Amino acid sequence: MNATQIRKALPDLAWQRLEAGLGMPALLVTPARALDDIVPVPSRLPPTVLEKMTGLLGADQVRTGLAARVGFTRDLVAQLRLRQGDLGGVPDAVLRPRKETELWTLLRLCAETGTTVGAPPSDGAHVALDLSALDGMEGPDTLSGHVSAGGGLPINELQAQLAERGLMLEGGDPDLTVADWARNAAGLHGVRLATPQGLVIEDDPALASVLARFGVIASATLAVRRRPAGLEPRAWRFADFAAGLAALREAARESIILAYPSLTDEQQTRFFQIFQPEPGWFAMLLAPLRKEAAGGATLAAHLGRADLARFKPIAARLGARPAPVQSNMGAGPLRAALLERGAALDQISVRAPWAKLPALYAAARAALDVAMIEQAPREGARGMALAGLTEPDADGARLTMTWIFARKLGDEAAQATAIRSCAAAALAQERDGLAEAVHSVIRSTLDPAKILAPG
Repeated sequence: MNATQIRKALPDLAWQRLEAGLGMPALLVTPARALDDIVPVPSRLPPTVLEKMTGLLGADQVRTGLAARVGFTRDLVAQLRLRQGDLGGVPDAVLRPRKETELWTLLRLCAETGTTVGAPPSDGAHVALDLSALDGMEGPDTLSGHVSAGGGLPINELQAQLAERGLMLEGGDPDLTVADWARNAAGLHGVRLATPQGLVIEDDPALASVLARFGVIASATLAVRRRPAGLEPRAWRFADFAAGLAALREAARESIILAYPSLTDEQQTRFFQIFQPEPGWFAMLLAPLRKEAAGGATLAAHLGRADLARFKPIAARLGARPAPVQSNMGAGPLRAALLERGAALDQISVRAPWAKLPALYAAARAALDVAMIEQAPREGARGMALAGLTEPDADGARLTMTWIFARKLGDEAAQATAIRSCAAAALAQERDGLAEAVHSVIRSTLDPAKILAPG
């Protein structure tokens, strides 16, 4: 669903439930300023730098129009400022390299001229990368269980190509590109990494997973597996997030194939119930007979018949009951819909071992609950902290924290920054001192001028 569809799908009752959840008497319509009404500001890129970029890529691959630049403004704080007509967080140009050599040469040029790639911490000159031309696929190599894909290839397109061959990725967010997802991916076996120092090629899985965070992924080698025949969507409701996590962990260690698994905690499950159509009387009558659970955390996945038979005893032992399969939506369209009604959505994710996930989840939830109350626009208001677990394997999974809050109009950029800082600090517990030291050395080696914004 896109933002327009979400707005149309939400009846007044849904908005009223959202307002109650946020402790607000009302969420007012807050339309963004039209782009045509925003006065353009001079580019922060020196003309000589822009000329060099154009000479390298070609004039049609360097876009400086406001509409193109706004389309690559992904950071929440930058979007909030843009809605008020402030272009400080908008990139000065969108660059579309078509080859690996163009990509790493471009990064070297940015390093030489002090131009940040990605959103910088302050309003300095910066550019955004459009990797859509790097969208090739090599393989898959069924013997090794790998496929190589360009960084600009959308995950959903890669999954579709693999499905035609009876294969699937080990994980993957369908709303991301290969480059975005592979930075913290499960099943990353190799990477071709563009950096200001040149192209780094790494085929060792352990090193590839570390290096992927410190450059621009031109292409990645990802693990693939057989796609079970007859995949069907199923969902279970667990008493709490901990029970669902235990089921995911056990399934991963037993090599039970859960295709596209997603565990949402109690809060996220309740939130997305707002978007579900009201059940008819017949469905309401059958729900008790089917013993469908009404509350708790939800685990949804696609399973083949054999894997379903193996997973059912695990779910039953952990107290799960069958549940309706909910239709969720991407964070981007949902954020756009919420911004129109005086609210905001932000999220952050981290991949962590199974043993650390419960503590990280608890710490992040507690930090977000406190931060959103402290930054609330009025007394009694609060936010919603939601959690999801995806991409499980034998070692761990990806935890994504999403938070929704009523905006403090007039001071919303500072409000969003403060809340995100608290979430990031809580999730930083996953890293230890030695890991931080190693990461610092890698970053200073591959990006000594520090032009690649952390992501």
